Amino acid sequence: MKRFLVLSSLLITGLLSAGIQAQSGWYKLISGVSHHLYAIDFPTDNVGYVAGANGFIGKTTNAGFTWTTLQTEPGQHYYALHFLDATTGFVAGENGRIMKTTDGGANWTTLTTPSTNPIRKLCFPTATTGYAAGLYFTAWKTTNGGTSWTSVAPSGSYTWFYDACFIDQNNGFLCGSMNSIYHTTDGGSTWTQPVSGTTGDVNSLGFFNSQSGIACAGFGDILRTVDGGINWISAYSGTFKIFNSLAILSATEAIAVGSDGAIIKTVNAGQQWTARLSGTMNSLNHVFKRSATTLYACGNSGTILKTTSAGEPTGIDEAATMVASLNTYWDRQANTLQIRFFAMQPVRITFDITDLGGRLLHTFPEIICTQAGEQYYVLYLPQLPAAPYLLRLRHAKTMRGTLLPLF
Repeated sequence: MKRFLVLSSLLITGLLSAGIQAQSGWYKLISGVSHHLYAIDFPTDNVGYVAGANGFIGKTTNAGFTWTTLQTEPGQHYYALHFLDATTGFVAGENGRIMKTTDGGANWTTLTTPSTNPIRKLCFPTATTGYAAGLYFTAWKTTNGGTSWTSVAPSGSYTWFYDACFIDQNNGFLCGSMNSIYHTTDGGSTWTQPVSGTTGDVNSLGFFNSQSGIACAGFGDILRTVDGGINWISAYSGTFKIFNSLAILSATEAIAVGSDGAIIKTVNAGQQWTARLSGTMNSLNHVFKRSATTLYACGNSGTILKTTSAGEPTGIDEAATMVASLNTYWDRQANTLQIRFFAMQPVRITFDITDLGGRLLHTFPEIICTQAGEQYYVLYLPQLPAAPYLLRLRHAKTMRGTLLPLF
């Protein structure tokens, strides 16, 4: 019994706890570092990269369950990541440095850039055409996959650029300090400057389609356009938090993340926003959409968050009122899963196994608890490759979860 309790404790305090993080729809991943993290990118469902302070670049090959350090460099900070596929990508940051890897981060080549101005954003609408936006009115372009970069900054601009968003290789936007938004339709040769509708910095922007877009600014200000960026109007987010990054989920849905762990979501193309719980008070610096439901966010003090429900609450509180003290133990030799829990009342529940992306792999037969009290069941596991999985408990339409590392 003692061995059972120790092992189950390790499981329940792992990646996905049955507490506030999963209840919120977001849960913490263990980055293994305390550096501030500024950019995250998942070119595949399992392979992801994260970058931040002190030259840190990390990598995961199992959807964020574990992370390895690719490199660190005290004094250097990386603010931007963009991967074209699982092995080819770019990282950029202080001193105008842009580096490229073609072997999944094992080796990096420093590219030649026009200046030493800090870079805050990378955007590649195609494999060969890319844009870099940064401080001190910095906007660069490459047409040869990063081999060389040239300035395409708007003439006469004194903006510090924080984000670049290109709908295609020619039609795109820059945003930044002093309420600035710039628009180009010819790949940066010429720019127009629409009225942004805000008095603060514009930190991030994105588009639902060629006409409808949103941008996030300081002190809770959200901007909307419905005419392709010609005009922008304010749409208050309901908070005074500073939002640093946003991700477009669908034709009408988007999520923005920011200071003090703030997360807000819209389901009507930015007209109204509602707050979501993140489970952290650390400021969030970047959010990345892997799919319409799977997103990652990174932030200060090594924070990495993940959702597989588009940030929607999973209803754990309701399940927790039915089932408490969930403990699990994997018997390797018998390939069975021993489950103990306390049923608060008679209840019907089902256990599932999913991968870390939330894809259903196996459903066990329904368990019917006819009376309250301690319950014990042995579930026979299917043949699965050695890897981390999620064990989900379902009651009606609600779920709770725990990590199931079958190694």
